[in-house]
Amino acid sequence: MEHARSLPDRYIGSRWLPGVSAVVLICLFSLWLTDALLDAEELAEKSLVESTIRNMRIGLMMAQAERTLRGERPDPVTWRGKNPVDGLESPPAGYAGACVDQGIEGEVPGSWCFDTTKGELVYCVRHHRYLKMENTAPGIKAPRLRWRIVSEQEMATNTQYSGVRVQLLTPYHWQLE
Repeated sequence: MEHARSLPDRYIGSRWLPGVSAVVLICLFSLWLTDALLDAEELAEKSLVESTIRNMRIGLMMAQAERTLRGERPDPVTWRGKNPVDGLESPPAGYAGACVDQGIEGEVPGSWCFDTTKGELVYCVRHHRYLKMENTAPGIKAPRLRWRIVSEQEMATNTQYSGVRVQLLTPYHWQLE
C-alpha cells in the first residue's frame, strides 16, 4: 500500500515541467518578437524622417527653379528662416504647425512643428534606441532633430547666384540596418 501511494508522488514533476518549459519558451519568444517590432518601428521612423526631409529639399529646389523660369532672381533672404513644409504638397504626418521652443515636455514624440522664434523645423523623435546625436544632454526623454533653410553661395555662368537649402542643425546617426 505504501508503495502504491508513493508512486504518483515520484511523477509529480513530470506533470508540470513541460507546462513550465512551454510558458518560459513562449515568454522568451514574445520578448524576441517585441524587440524585433521595436526595431522595425524605429527603422520605419528613420525612413519616414529621411524621406520627409528629402521631399522638403526637392520641393525647395522646385520652388527655386520655378522662380528662375519666371525670370525672377532667387533671393536667399526671402527664403531664410521660412518653413520648409510650405514647399510640400501636403504636410507630413504628425505636423502640428507653429510651435514655440518650450522644452521637450510640450512636444509629442513623433510630431513635427516649426519653431517660429528660431526659424527651425523640429522633429521630436519617438524611437531612439539606436539614435546617436552629437552635443545632446544626457537623460533627454525625447530627442529633437532640427533643420533650417539656409543660403548657399555658388558661382554659375559668371554671375553670383545664391541658392537655399534645408540644412540639418543637430547632427545625428541612426545605427540601424
